[in-house]
Amino acid sequence: MAFLVIIKKVFAKNNGGAIMKNIVTVLLLLTVAFTTFTASANQTKSSPQTWIAVYGGYYDPAKKDFAIPPKSFSVEFPFSANGLAAAASRLSGGYGFINQKGKWVIPPRFMLVWPFSANGLAAVELYNGKWGFINQKGKWVIPPRFDNAWPFGPNGFAYVSLHGKHCYIDQKGHVALCVNGRS
Repeated sequence: MAFLVIIKKVFAKNNGGAIMKNIVTVLLLLTVAFTTFTASANQTKSSPQTWIAVYGGYYDPAKKDFAIPPKSFSVEFPFSANGLAAAASRLSGGYGFINQKGKWVIPPRFMLVWPFSANGLAAVELYNGKWGFINQKGKWVIPPRFDNAWPFGPNGFAYVSLHGKHCYIDQKGHVALCVNGRS
């Protein structure tokens, strides 16, 4: 309610051509109000899925502090539902997965990774260029044999490329559908 009073006062001061300045002021006030409302709404919910990946660390807006200190990793991704996040080591440049305390659960031994899918599998690339899928313990569920791979979708299939064919595989690595060339 107080916000509406401020808006009325800003528009009431429209003396000779200052309408643009007033509009900018109102937009600024709206931005501040929205940001404040959003921040206060998120304060009650603290979970790794709400953390913000920034400067190689993770900021917890609910606690208004870093859950994992900045500069811990060179690349960071949002946390998956299983509590792990894909990250790159500043030392080796390799990718692995960290827990909510910033500790390596799966060491950074991969060339590239995708975050974990809802089914608990993550597509990872070895340094020989082959892709496969691991579980949250880092064990191979689908051995690395693909030229490229993407995460599993909600339909239970992942898109992969193998010997110039573009395929969909199931969660056991069985090919469900392939097409030649680009699809």
